[in-house]
Amino acid sequence: NVKFDRIRQAFRGRPAVIVLDEIDHPMPKQREEIIYGLLNLPKTGVFCIANSTQPLAMLDERVQSRLTPVVVELPAYSPGQVRDILTDRARRALMPGSWSPALIEHIAEAAGGDARLAIQILRQAAASAEEAGKTGLESRLINHSLRQWQTIRQETQLASLSEHERIIHQLAAESAPLGTTRLRQLYAAHCHRHNLKP
Repeated sequence: NVKFDRIRQAFRGRPAVIVLDEIDHPMPKQREEIIYGLLNLPKTGVFCIANSTQPLAMLDERVQSRLTPVVVELPAYSPGQVRDILTDRARRALMPGSWSPALIEHIAEAAGGDARLAIQILRQAAASAEEAGKTGLESRLINHSLRQWQTIRQETQLASLSEHERIIHQLAAESAPLGTTRLRQLYAAHCHRHNLKP
């Protein structure tokens, strides 16, 4: 692969560590190709950052055996930690008086411990305020940014599901509320109708 050859040339045989952030986002086959290709580079260590261990557990056996992962769990930030991170970002990036601690607190709580999401909401709200000719952030802009990012996150999560996970998600959404026994029955019936192996 041309990309891996370029990486190999850039390292020139020197030891290297490659960090793959959001490795749960690529589709499974693409994820396997990326990780396997990097593991074939000499003297190279790979860190995979994901929201859960599931994407790595689903890797092909040949990739898993090469990866030999060690799981390091990083707890979600507390709302207070997210607030501190956002306050620092706001002080550095926004005009004094254009934001308030209450708005920062609102974003921190809405992000639910996800500092990246909180920063994106703050950035988007600031850009929207600037586009609208506002001199500061407003709750309305923050709530709009939050809804946008929740939609994007949901679409990304749905796109990363396998075919059968998508079927189960769709069945659950169409028939909610739904117990696991009934969901299993609906899933089995769907697979039977479409000649799929459950």
